[in-house]
Amino acid sequence: MIEDIIKIIKNENVKIMRFKFVDTSGKMYAMSTTQKNLRNVLENGISFDSSSIPNFSQIFESDMKMFPDLETFRVLPYERKEASFICDIKYPNKKTHEKCTRTLLKDKIKAIEYDYIIKPELEYFLIKDDKPLDKNYYMDTSFEELGYKITEEIVLFMESIGIEIEKFHHENGKGQYEIEFSPGSAVLMADAIILFKDISKRIANKYDIQISFLPKPFPNEPGTGMHFHQALVKNGKSVFYDKGLTEFGKKFISGQLRHAPALTRILNPTENSYERILGGKEAPRYICWGYSNRSTLIRVPSSGKIEIRSPDPSCNPYLAFSTLLEAGLSGKEEIPPVQENVYKFPEEKLRRYKIKELPKSLKESEEEFKKDTLFKNFLKYF
Repeated sequence: MIEDIIKIIKNENVKIMRFKFVDTSGKMYAMSTTQKNLRNVLENGISFDSSSIPNFSQIFESDMKMFPDLETFRVLPYERKEASFICDIKYPNKKTHEKCTRTLLKDKIKAIEYDYIIKPELEYFLIKDDKPLDKNYYMDTSFEELGYKITEEIVLFMESIGIEIEKFHHENGKGQYEIEFSPGSAVLMADAIILFKDISKRIANKYDIQISFLPKPFPNEPGTGMHFHQALVKNGKSVFYDKGLTEFGKKFISGQLRHAPALTRILNPTENSYERILGGKEAPRYICWGYSNRSTLIRVPSSGKIEIRSPDPSCNPYLAFSTLLEAGLSGKEEIPPVQENVYKFPEEKLRRYKIKELPKSLKESEEEFKKDTLFKNFLKYF
């Protein structure tokens, strides 16, 4: 495969190679090289100072290597083409680094007998001079305006490198848009999310426009979410749905609901995340589920997938998928669905239905995470 990659890079005259990974918070880092050094990096990895990455390594154990996953190779068709690889982090002796969240997710999936399928929905704001780019509305048809042109360019770029987008549209907020990826295995979708965020920023910058993935960039506009539609697939068939939600699917939901307070630390990892959660406007707040109910934390649409609605784009998708899978598989009971608008429930009705709320702050979610024994092996990522 290395020979094939080198041949493509030479044929397409690609001069710059980018090797990328994310830290535990989900922030992307990259090391670059030129064509003449490519073979050595593909065979032996590329070294870096991991002590310069926050919360990653101590200075006395800082020599680490990025090992490119050859399956992630893409030629990115910018004005000057560049090669892109997503990497796993290892010690020089090739032992996996404990805080490589991409390897964590791969190992979690290898340990089960299912393929974990995710369809992400990712929202963002386009901003000009610290204000929303436009004043348009949900599913607005102002296709000739700059916001749509930028979004369309991003979508076509993504599809040109083999990442399929199912649909996209203007969202409820001014200057707010949403793209929905076509479903895929969890590792590939996490890779796609981090590439999307990087590529979209570079495209928006061409137009002197800022793209924001902050959970709540404007106090009077809806928040920015990143919903995940989930399925576990075996022999090509979802085990969550068979002419209706299966017992397995209901237990998977119960596991995520039971551990929702702790999961919030992973899915909503910034102070700004809680401005979205507490800010209303369809931001999920109540720990319950329902069929086609957008006021609940988990919604089961007609597709039979399990949509969790609390995550936002500031989270690390590898860590998010790993913990969601862990929580879902821990489910042992069935929790009744709620088929009413939970936002309108008075306190007495919430108590009667035994519906609790998500943590209201990062500090509160950290406390929930630390005391949830299911996630004790994840504490090292913080």
